[in-house]
Amino acid sequence: MPATSSGGASGHPPSSTPSSSHPNSSSQSLHGKSSAPRLPPPWKIFSPTTSGSPFSSKNRPLQRSVDKYKGLPCISFSKEEIENLATKFSKALVGTLFFNRPSVDFIRTTLERMGFIGFSVTLIDSTHILLNFSSDDDFHCCFKRREWSLGAYKMLISKLTPNFDPNVESPIMPIWISIKNLPIHFHAKESLMQIARIFGNPIKLDSTTENFGRPSIARICVEVDISQPQTNKFFILNGEQPMLLKAFYEEVPLFCPDCKGISRHKESCKHFKHADSQTKTQARFLDRNIPKGSGKDPVKKQYQQKTDKSSDPGTSLSQTSQTLQDKNHHSLPTTTNPLQDPQ
Repeated sequence: MPATSSGGASGHPPSSTPSSSHPNSSSQSLHGKSSAPRLPPPWKIFSPTTSGSPFSSKNRPLQRSVDKYKGLPCISFSKEEIENLATKFSKALVGTLFFNRPSVDFIRTTLERMGFIGFSVTLIDSTHILLNFSSDDDFHCCFKRREWSLGAYKMLISKLTPNFDPNVESPIMPIWISIKNLPIHFHAKESLMQIARIFGNPIKLDSTTENFGRPSIARICVEVDISQPQTNKFFILNGEQPMLLKAFYEEVPLFCPDCKGISRHKESCKHFKHADSQTKTQARFLDRNIPKGSGKDPVKKQYQQKTDKSSDPGTSLSQTSQTLQDKNHHSLPTTTNPLQDPQ
């Protein structure tokens, strides 16, 4: 039996190759004519030559030394490597169900009835699920609505990022941005998508804007990090002429920089208010904003008048008896004493 060397394992025949008169010799099997599959070296499992694996780095294996960070073992990844590893989840969303969560099969069936196709549902934890779409249209359609109703359940949608933390809501939101007084030749889809990169990752154009139905305003849906300050003014170089334009953000959710909450505060946040305190604040606000002369003030005055009349019962009784005496005095006829001699 012929011996093999390390060169033969990589696909190159060794120097002591048997003659070609043997059709079943190892030299032919090394050239791929044998039915037995050949396994690549371990480092090639993550190489770009594998069948489109998204977990691949460019032109080098994911092998590195173990470092130390704050006295503990640490493995570091570059930004480029993280982007390559995250390509499989570029169309992934996180669904959050706060109070109760249905089964994964129920979620999948409900989304299919809504018209979504080509997606997977994976359970992250008791309150979070992962929705990974294969279609850009389905991904954008699901992402543009922040809240979905799955039967009796409410599910909030957020973008999956490499920095995803189940305890922190993602601040990346789909926001519609309107741009006024944009030159007409910039209303092409290619130029609008490039302009939208000023604010974030562009998602899609408004149907009216895409059909050039209203050239006075261009509306673009963009992935915006609402934790960062808004870019309300920007320049466009129209050839050599700079143009200052304004961007208007539509329905941006409130973001708390302390607790990282979106449209709400966590109970540990200093801005959190309990339901009873919120109710009292709303009541004070309503009382303070009731206009004068409305239905509340006359009722209060009538109530005060009624209490004033019934506050002193002795006075009211004396007034009533005096009135009765006056009526009797005027209504009874005058009589003379029959025993008295007339004058």
